Amino acid sequence: MTMLGLRRYWVAVNLAAPALAALVLATLLFAVLALLGQGDDAAAQTLDDLTLDELASELADQGYAIEPGASVDEAALADAVADTRNGGTRLMVAVLADPQPAGATTAADALLDRVNDGTVLVVTPDEIGYSSTEYDGGALDDAADAALDAFSSGTAAGVAQFAQTLTSADSGGFDGSGETEDSGAFGGVGLGPLLVIGLLAIGGVALAMSSRSTKRVARQRLTEAHAEVRHQIDAMADAILQMTDRVPLAEDPNATAAFAEATRVYQSVSDELPRATTEAELVQLNDRLDHARWQLEVTEALTEGREPPPEPDDGYPTACFFDPDHGAGVQEAQVATKAGARTVRVCRFCAALLASGEAPAPRSVAVGGRDVPLPQAPRQYGGRDERDLGSFDMLLGGGAPVPYHWRRRRRYGGWGWGGGWGGAGTWGGYGGGAGGGGFGGGIGGPGRSSRGRGGRSLGGGSRGRGGRRR
Repeated sequence: MTMLGLRRYWVAVNLAAPALAALVLATLLFAVLALLGQGDDAAAQTLDDLTLDELASELADQGYAIEPGASVDEAALADAVADTRNGGTRLMVAVLADPQPAGATTAADALLDRVNDGTVLVVTPDEIGYSSTEYDGGALDDAADAALDAFSSGTAAGVAQFAQTLTSADSGGFDGSGETEDSGAFGGVGLGPLLVIGLLAIGGVALAMSSRSTKRVARQRLTEAHAEVRHQIDAMADAILQMTDRVPLAEDPNATAAFAEATRVYQSVSDELPRATTEAELVQLNDRLDHARWQLEVTEALTEGREPPPEPDDGYPTACFFDPDHGAGVQEAQVATKAGARTVRVCRFCAALLASGEAPAPRSVAVGGRDVPLPQAPRQYGGRDERDLGSFDMLLGGGAPVPYHWRRRRRYGGWGWGGGWGGAGTWGGYGGGAGGGGFGGGIGGPGRSSRGRGGRSLGGGSRGRGGRRR
């Protein structure tokens, strides 16, 4: 090449360099923006890795997991899962409180990665998603379509219909391999069938054990709820005994009538408790006890010459927010959260603590073997089922807000407290509480290509993946 040619080449390269640099810079910029967009999507997902691990732990342990705040009849759900597992399908159901930005199917995939094999069904307020190593996509979609109407009647009903349709499918299962030939022979019998028979036998034993575990958990929680209702009945018995001698001395027919009615309800609930075998029956008994607390408060007010509180017109509950054993709530307080404020009632003792800037501590109750603040406990336990409470302030009248910090523990479905509340008399500060570690990660699941998966929205509108919104 001549000197003139080299010079022209050099000039061309120098002229092209800025354009090339701009192109490279633009490419890098688009790549960074794409990564940032993925980060935003990940941040928007409700389920982080820790929560997924905790959910998977519950699924592996009992066959279902219920996120705090999700609405479902736990006993009915446990029965539906147990019946399905008895039929040979390793069904695991996660009921979530909030819609999933990445979709319920993505959540089902992530959970199946952690439990390794089986069929995972994720139910959110607006859709269901499923992922399975046992069934192909067609069988799963058919089961989902058949269950859509049932989901409108309740989550447990939808799960039961989904499972019934799935297990009655003609396909009977899905191995994901796409192979139809025997992989070997043994004594004139294909090695493949022998392996299948052996795996089915092992799987049958495992499923039977898992089903028993699911029903055991349901029985445990029913036993816990029974024990808590009995505790509250005993506390009411003590309150009645303390007032037995005072009521006749007051010579007030209204006080006598209120006391007699409270005593009658107490005795009736006490007699009926041993026959209560469902969550709905326990909730009804708790509601009646709650009304009796108001009647006892009326009785006490009349015997002390105070104005009795009006009969509550907003239904359940009238008990003190912090502990039903304190009796009826007689003063209104505000629970202020980021989502807004709600009105609750507290007893005179707790009201006095709040007025002085102190924080009354709630009594705890065992729910599924884990200590839970009673306001967060389910209704059948005599609680308020306010499990969405995290950081909030309690305000009484014009007093200063009293901060609270209730946090779910790392073990999914459990709750814990910030340590050291102090200053609450005999109800001292709670700390720690029962918990337990999360599900160990790192269990490698089968590849996505060997799975049946899909999702359906539970209602009108377009969701993607051909779904219908709730």
